[in-house]
Amino acid sequence: MLEAAKITRVLRDIDVKKASAYFGISEAAISELNDRCLINVPYVREILIREDWKKLTSGLQYLVERNRAYSYPEITDAVCKQWQITKRQLQEIVKGRVPTMCFCPVCGIRVDPMASKRTNGICVNCFTESLNIMCDGESCKPTE
Repeated sequence: MLEAAKITRVLRDIDVKKASAYFGISEAAISELNDRCLINVPYVREILIREDWKKLTSGLQYLVERNRAYSYPEITDAVCKQWQITKRQLQEIVKGRVPTMCFCPVCGIRVDPMASKRTNGICVNCFTESLNIMCDGESCKPTE
């Protein structure tokens, strides 16, 4: 079994298979990105955990298998055990939303969503470079 610190940095084989099915990308491509540490693992894990939860609870109040009804606490325990997370972490993932990821269209770096709204979608560095400051002696006015 993988140690907890390593699980948060790379996807397990079963996670690669689930991610492949969810995103529609081949397992080989995801494995290659995973080996090179180019995947945002916490983000992908949250999506996959939320999908597992939806599969087990969507539409049906109980999952019935071999004449045994599984309740929500049992489903919660099973998901927590499979993903090695606490019940509180599961509640935060299920009730929370996936954080928005914004990228600067000019240079491609990741931009904070609030900064993206403030600067019309570009990063602070590109925004400051796009400003032209016109000075006529005493007063300076920024112009775009």
